[in-house]
Amino acid sequence: MPYNHRKPHDGHHPLTNPTNIRQLPTNTTTTTTTHFGYQNVPISEKESKVREVFESVAESYDVMNDLMSGGLHRVWKDELCRMTGLAATSRALRSSSLGTSNNLDFKTLDVAGGTGDVAFRFVDAMNCVERAKSSGVDNLSVTVCDINTEMLRVGERRARERFGSDIIDSSRSLSFRQGNAQCLPFDDGTFDLYTIAFGLRNVTDVDAALRDAYRVLKPGGRYLCLEFSNVDNALLKQVYDAYSFHVIPTIGQVVAGD
Repeated sequence: MPYNHRKPHDGHHPLTNPTNIRQLPTNTTTTTTTHFGYQNVPISEKESKVREVFESVAESYDVMNDLMSGGLHRVWKDELCRMTGLAATSRALRSSSLGTSNNLDFKTLDVAGGTGDVAFRFVDAMNCVERAKSSGVDNLSVTVCDINTEMLRVGERRARERFGSDIIDSSRSLSFRQGNAQCLPFDDGTFDLYTIAFGLRNVTDVDAALRDAYRVLKPGGRYLCLEFSNVDNALLKQVYDAYSFHVIPTIGQVVAGD
């Protein structure tokens, strides 16, 4: 299930260091290794390994998710979209600004969302394609940020094929931006909503990514993370572990041809 958190309106957070907002934080612990899939690798190697994997599976990434989850990832992402409340938010904001100059904006950031699978749900929920038929820049927008340029290339191509180019080139309802979750290329307090689906596990320094998520959110903004968790039921845990450690890696190797 997605994790849902709202940033306090006072903007204060003990993990936020305003003097260090643009530089990639240095891991100050004595740990020299980190997880990468089902193995431990040197911290210095994880980012490049993640990049290599996603470059090789960019075109088949969504198909691979279907095979690995039995299609359940679509249900989980639909639930994430529902939890954002974007459909109701967009209706309220668009109707309140209709015929007036009071264009209240709402900015969503989807991190590690390269191929756009989550972001496209947001675009649909906010009816951005219909809005793109009007002139001017949309006051509601979704930004897809990913460290992997190949994933972004696939995502933007699919967006143009699915929605047309107007939502990217004219209304700018949807945009794609290369960036590292640990030091995002955005100003403080830019976004109303931050989402990350099955991406936090691939970050080298999770604490740094959480700090930067907090930094780019507006006061009162929301953070939603969709990620796997632990299974409490002993019987289900055995099945889950067997599937996770044996079936999923095999499917990944077959699809990636690796």
